[in-house]
Amino acid sequence: MESKPQQVKNGTRTYLINGDFIKFHTVFKDGSEIVEEYGLYSEELESRRVKKIGMTGKEQWTTEIGEEIKPRSNDEFLIRENDNNPLFIRKDTQKEFQWRIRNLKGDADNFMVECDKDKQQIVIRTKNKKYYKRFNIPDLERLNIKLDENLMKVNFVNNTLVISYTKPKEALDAESEILGEIRRIRAEIKKNPNAKYDPGCQNQ
Repeated sequence: MESKPQQVKNGTRTYLINGDFIKFHTVFKDGSEIVEEYGLYSEELESRRVKKIGMTGKEQWTTEIGEEIKPRSNDEFLIRENDNNPLFIRKDTQKEFQWRIRNLKGDADNFMVECDKDKQQIVIRTKNKKYYKRFNIPDLERLNIKLDENLMKVNFVNNTLVISYTKPKEALDAESEILGEIRRIRAEIKKNPNAKYDPGCQNQ
């Protein structure tokens, strides 16, 4: 059951509990939206999708965290994407932003990861020039925080490049609001386990 809209900074937020997961939907005054799904008990952020309004007024959804949702076709005979291609996915921990690029071939010393301070992006290159990618950290951009290469670490294991970036205090503080809400809801469920729980109407 979905909650009633609640006021947050520059917008409103509702949430929906589905089993062991809780989905937050935030709508901002400028028309942009963020949909985030957390584990109700693990408190892990499973996915985040963001909608922005382009210059032409067209809506555009992007996946920031979790596996990207791609349109499916009913034609099973269409050529599918090669499962051996590099797969870029973000899955954070509670203390770090983290990205994994799977299906990468070669030794660890083949990969070079650095911060482009001018463009505020993380850049991945390979010595054999078979993989190249740039990406930003939207969480830091929303908080107007510059990249700090000292907060980044890189590991390569089992053909997977793992890039971790320690969350600054400002990012942890921003996340603490939703985590606090999750804990409040969880406590209410524990208090009334047999109740038909509507998180927007606890006091009615």
